[in-house]
Amino acid sequence: MTSNTLSTIKPVPQATAGVESGKVVATHGGPFHADDVFAVALLRVVHGRNFALVRTRDAEILATADVVVDVGGEYDPTKGRFDHHFANAPVRENGVPYAAFGMVHRQENLPIENPEARGILDKLVQGIDAADNGVKQDGWTLSSTIHKCNPLIEKNFDERFCALVSTAVGIIRGIIYEEYSLEFAVARFEAHPQVVDWVEEYDSTLEESTQRIEGTFGQVGPIIELAQYEPALFDVAAKAPAEKLFSVYPSPNGEWMVQQIPQAAGSFAGRRKLPASWAGLRGADLDAVTGIEGCVFTHPGRFIGGHKTLDGARRMALLATTTTED
Repeated sequence: MTSNTLSTIKPVPQATAGVESGKVVATHGGPFHADDVFAVALLRVVHGRNFALVRTRDAEILATADVVVDVGGEYDPTKGRFDHHFANAPVRENGVPYAAFGMVHRQENLPIENPEARGILDKLVQGIDAADNGVKQDGWTLSSTIHKCNPLIEKNFDERFCALVSTAVGIIRGIIYEEYSLEFAVARFEAHPQVVDWVEEYDSTLEESTQRIEGTFGQVGPIIELAQYEPALFDVAAKAPAEKLFSVYPSPNGEWMVQQIPQAAGSFAGRRKLPASWAGLRGADLDAVTGIEGCVFTHPGRFIGGHKTLDGARRMALLATTTTED
């Protein structure tokens, strides 16, 4: 566990949601998204740098953590569990599902006196939650920007995650204490020099990535199988022949992803979703429904799932192409 611990800081006077001096906050390792970055940042804003942060998917470590964010398949604020990757996860009255950021924000009683600032923070939280759950929002760029900050070749996910958390802390504090507008907050985050460098690095790879993706379009069957994660996949896969329904590719975590082919470039609407009976299931529960051992998860939004092996991911994808349930 020591090698996964990113920061252990001093005690804090008052703490809630299980975050106290000497306690551990855990989130998943590998690729990150806006919701886990900002969820941890919000905990930093509220509690200071008083806890150890661990990035891992190791079930034993997660079980001993005091707070678990965006991993673990459980939402129970009384136990410090804030994940949304399970069936029937909570949804706002307006229909926007909660993600990790919204779950933590919902629990923490932030001392915001200015109602306008509270409203702006609410909009930031909802924008990030919506994007993480596959709800498309015109003009929303922050989640995409953070996605592009993931390393493509090197494996320093933890280092980049911590850097982005620090930047996100500044943005949240700016909204609360310095009257940032939502537009200014997003623009300030995206203009951070390190963020700009990482996004430019990501974008520079897109042409070669596009060529590799298009090179798979001649593969036989309804699946596009990729040898690596491709940054251009979200936009380019929509150009695949009509019979292609899912892509299969490796994750830096060592798992294999099964992702729907979008109907149009950049669209969250897919040609076919993963089966409804798989939504939000994990591990043995998903194995039982699919009849395929070694399944990892299916997102509640049914646009992506995972398996421990390439062969298992192929089988999941093929089964999904022949399953007629909505």
